[in-house]
Amino acid sequence: GIKINNYEYYEFQTTTLNQLKESKIIPDRDYGKYSTRRPDMLLVDRRDKENIKVIVVGEYKRPAEFNTESKRLLAIQQCNDLAQELRAKIGIITDGQTYIWINPNQNDSKNDYEDRTTNKKRSYSFIENEDKKPLSEPFILHEIRNNEPDNDTKNTLYYLDRVLNSINENNSILKSTSEVDPLPLAKSVWQDIYINTGKPETTCLYNVVELFLFKFLSDLNVITPPNDFNSVINLYSTTKEEDVLKYYVYNSRRQIMELFPKGNDGTTIINGSIFIDSNGEPASGQAHLFRTLLEKYDNFGSLKNIKKEFKTKLFETFLKVSKDKSKLGQFLTPRKVVRAIVEMSDVDKLQDGAKFCDPFCGVGGFIAESLHKPNRKSDFEPKNGKISPKIIYHGYDKGMDEDGQLTIVLAKANMLIYLSEVLEKNPTLTKEFAKVLNDIFLLYTDSNLGTLKHIITDENDKYDLILTNPPYITSGVTSIKSEIKKEEGLDNFYTLNGKGVDGLAVEWILKSLKKNGKAFIIVRDSLLSAKQNKRLLDFLLKEFYLNCIISLPVKTFFNT
Repeated sequence: GIKINNYEYYEFQTTTLNQLKESKIIPDRDYGKYSTRRPDMLLVDRRDKENIKVIVVGEYKRPAEFNTESKRLLAIQQCNDLAQELRAKIGIITDGQTYIWINPNQNDSKNDYEDRTTNKKRSYSFIENEDKKPLSEPFILHEIRNNEPDNDTKNTLYYLDRVLNSINENNSILKSTSEVDPLPLAKSVWQDIYINTGKPETTCLYNVVELFLFKFLSDLNVITPPNDFNSVINLYSTTKEEDVLKYYVYNSRRQIMELFPKGNDGTTIINGSIFIDSNGEPASGQAHLFRTLLEKYDNFGSLKNIKKEFKTKLFETFLKVSKDKSKLGQFLTPRKVVRAIVEMSDVDKLQDGAKFCDPFCGVGGFIAESLHKPNRKSDFEPKNGKISPKIIYHGYDKGMDEDGQLTIVLAKANMLIYLSEVLEKNPTLTKEFAKVLNDIFLLYTDSNLGTLKHIITDENDKYDLILTNPPYITSGVTSIKSEIKKEEGLDNFYTLNGKGVDGLAVEWILKSLKKNGKAFIIVRDSLLSAKQNKRLLDFLLKEFYLNCIISLPVKTFFNT
């Protein structure tokens, strides 16, 4: 057989139950009149040789034996006969195209029949999805190579696990995947860090996210023993608090960094700065706080199956209470605005190979939100161990110091949380996920100009779609324009003399769109009315189609 996780998978043509019993592939029982029956497929748990369990019995038919209702009914009953004799959990009937899943352990009077071999009265139920439609997912298992199952095998194992956790003699309907909302937990952890350290709100958020990802990646089996969350928290029964924190920093935290290597800009998915000092060593003075927070995460339970609302609210919840209003205006766009723009943008209709960008991406809301669109959901599904999105995603921001890294680190963490379902199915592909996150999000550290320094001249490199909320900054713009004059080629690019950084940003956006490209840009009212922007607006109306202006309500942007 083929070894697949905890199971062994067998396909047969001529092997009888007696022969399988002698080979210790099925339980050692008297199968009576069924001793000479030949199953087509078995999935068996043989980890305990004294207690072998048959999980699935499969019945394969040629299309000609499966092309009428009466033929399908006969095949189902044949499968059920064997499944009940072998005390299997599931029956699968297929012609290679259609797949029928049955529960041989729940009777349904509509499916009562008499076994042609033994004259026993038998019954079964069809296994159904949460929507009460028959489960018809393919049951395909291939040998796992290099610890990485192919997509068909992954899908089968996913549904197999769900079915086994749902069905019994009283139920054949898949349980809906229960979702969890960790927002109250995150708020509580953030409050503890803020009160105990007095650090800025955004710095506290860094550390909330780091501990969240530690528990989250452990629950998804991405981080495994002895460095996973459960292993670390269990150390407290035998180890001092300071030593547990050291273990986390030197082992678990280091493993996260190895699983998700830094990009060329030096950022990865975590960058907490409260439990480590400036030299990267454990901050022993925070050992008790660290324990308190781990116990909160432990008491909460699993972070699998996170509610979509949490993914969208996490950063908004914390950043909108920040006292630093200028930073808030710089990198937070309310989720309702993001969602509305993504809906209007037709990002899901972009052709393969198209380029989509947020040149001032903050925590990456526009890019992450686009993953909810039907055609974009599959962009990050690995194929043959590689993640190759059908369109090109780019998100840029700038940061000249550790605090400046905040937005890109949070953008990568945010995106990873959005991709939790895909990551759960592919826990060994962390470096591939890291590569795609590093390819998408880039922190410019070479100049205060950030994205504005990096102009695009080649038409093929320009963007088909830009969704963005440029920074609203007027103070200090003189120094920005002074830097533009110093950089070779920039003075000839920025010719429209727009007011403020957002005026320069709009010029960058307009000149970075491909022919027939579209941009959805959030701007201040004053950008559209200031006399200083006349050349910019004349250029826009001459060279582009202005499709729509939408006026947003006062206080849309929280306390800015």
